[in-house]
Amino acid sequence: MAPIEVVLFDFGGVIAPLAADDAVGRLEAALRLAPGTLHTHMYEGDLWPDLSVGKLTEDEYWHALGGLVGHEPNALRQALVPIWDPQAIDIEVIAMAQALRDHVRVAILSNATLRLETHLQTLGIGCLFDPVINSARVGLRKPDPAVFHHALTQLGVPAGSVLFIDDKERNTVVAEELGIPSIRFESAEHLRDVLATHDLLAPVT
Repeated sequence: MAPIEVVLFDFGGVIAPLAADDAVGRLEAALRLAPGTLHTHMYEGDLWPDLSVGKLTEDEYWHALGGLVGHEPNALRQALVPIWDPQAIDIEVIAMAQALRDHVRVAILSNATLRLETHLQTLGIGCLFDPVINSARVGLRKPDPAVFHHALTQLGVPAGSVLFIDDKERNTVVAEELGIPSIRFESAEHLRDVLATHDLLAPVT
């Protein structure tokens, strides 16, 4: 097995916790929408994939979403800010990324919008990850194998030298098929245990 040279993190769901399902549910109730309506239209149709590869601007996204759910786009956008925009980071994950930097590179591969880099700066971690590979900027998104090939080119290392961390199994499965060792993120505690098995971090005693 090749030594790990780069640890490649997903952003949403790993570095930045996702909004709780009940937060989405409360907003749906406040907007008088049927349960599941927002999640379905935000993530399961074409809008989010198109936004996350740069085919739609954010204004176009919110206009289309507002039309689908029957609400004024700007008002809907403001109501969704606490759910849509990352409000915090997992400090344990960030502490691990900082510790990893002592002996390997740390980078990001994320399905995101053009504001990802701004979010990283706002959250105070803009200088921690290099490079930041943003789907909206490269026009490719996980789990498309092409985005993993692009990431490997950007990183300049072979697949076996990258350890990929993502909360979506569909993404880790494709990465593994391409020869990229992967971790399905479950919790910071689980991540530390797995990183220790790769001799990247000391186990908790």
